[in-house]
Amino acid sequence: MYESGWVAALRVLAKVFLVIGVIGSGFIAVFVAREHNWDTGAYEVNPILFLVVFIAMALGVVVSVIVVMVFAEIATNTEATAQTNLKILEHLERQNKPAVSTKPSTTCTKCQQIYDMTFGHCPHCGFRDNAKKTSLSSLAAKHAGANSSGWICAACEDANLATSRTCKGCGRER
Repeated sequence: MYESGWVAALRVLAKVFLVIGVIGSGFIAVFVAREHNWDTGAYEVNPILFLVVFIAMALGVVVSVIVVMVFAEIATNTEATAQTNLKILEHLERQNKPAVSTKPSTTCTKCQQIYDMTFGHCPHCGFRDNAKKTSLSSLAAKHAGANSSGWICAACEDANLATSRTCKGCGRER
């Protein structure tokens, strides 16, 4: 179980307080339990009063130490719970990280950058590899929504209307 330094110090101080408190209770009880003997003029300790005062003071010290120890135990449990919660959160964060892209990728032969193969060209330098280049007729067939007077963007392979000067997919000019 995790226990921080201040909680451990609190436990040690409580034990020291217990020892000093019980010993101190005995000394105080001696002074409180003294009675004046009028015959001899000296002070004598009344044993019954001494025991009552000593037990009352010792019980007060013991109860105080018990309260401090309970507080230390609560603090230890709180810190242990916080550590456990932190570990759980870290585990959940690791699980919620986005997965690595499973899309097929390729390396541009011109700039050597890796890019998604769904692009018809390298998005970094714009180079279109001849092996991956598709003809205009296959692009037109691919985009059946484009009418015969439309045009296909060379950059993003999107079908555009013949009246548009810029591509609706990437914004490049015709």
